[in-house]
Amino acid sequence: MRIIDQTQIVHLQNWHIQLAELTRIAWSDEEGRCYFPYRPLTTPEFWLNEVLSDWQTGKMDSWAVISNGKMIAHACMVNQGEFWELGRMVTFLDSPKGTMTQLIKSILSLYTIKRRRFRVECTQFHNATQKICDRVGLRFAGIGFLDKIDGIWWDIIFFDNQVDLPEFSAQEGVLGDPLGQAILVSHPERLIQIPELLSIENGGQLPPHKFHVLPRLLPEIQRILRISLPTAKLGACGKAIDS
Repeated sequence: MRIIDQTQIVHLQNWHIQLAELTRIAWSDEEGRCYFPYRPLTTPEFWLNEVLSDWQTGKMDSWAVISNGKMIAHACMVNQGEFWELGRMVTFLDSPKGTMTQLIKSILSLYTIKRRRFRVECTQFHNATQKICDRVGLRFAGIGFLDKIDGIWWDIIFFDNQVDLPEFSAQEGVLGDPLGQAILVSHPERLIQIPELLSIENGGQLPPHKFHVLPRLLPEIQRILRISLPTAKLGACGKAIDS
């Protein structure tokens, strides 16, 4: 296996088809339905047009793991303006153990040199990405929400590379602080549901049914919820709440 970046990816045969297929398989349920946030990336045209443009303008950097001439894993850094976001981590289920961890370690070695601030938004669908963030030494930065899309809630567990700071600890009215940005209590109707959905199981299924977290993070996330729920319940009753 070897790791290549986007300047090498574009020289692979059918690279855009390979990446679309890799994403589709990694983020589809048993019936073949692909879910947010990766649905647009399951079409070769999106990679060939949108992503290629982002590579060329420097808005996005990608890396892939190659095995026997085929891409088996992908991850990238996306420029979000004030910070970079590490994401779009996808790999085949039968990829060798540790493939994604090695890919992320390779990416982080480059970004440590460049001293770029970045964060990771791990969805609650499983805890695999959280495990990788833990292994490579990133900082737990609290929880948050993407939104309810097509009737499905997408929740977030944040990590960042501000390792000089302590991990996020529960604060009244605040759910997280990725890169020092306070994530205020919002989406009260969803926040109230989460305590009953918490799970330390490794697996997950699409669409998400549980809020999967690492065992070591469970006590702190429970504390975040315990402190934030009174504010959320006020919001759920129609009173003022930060958003």
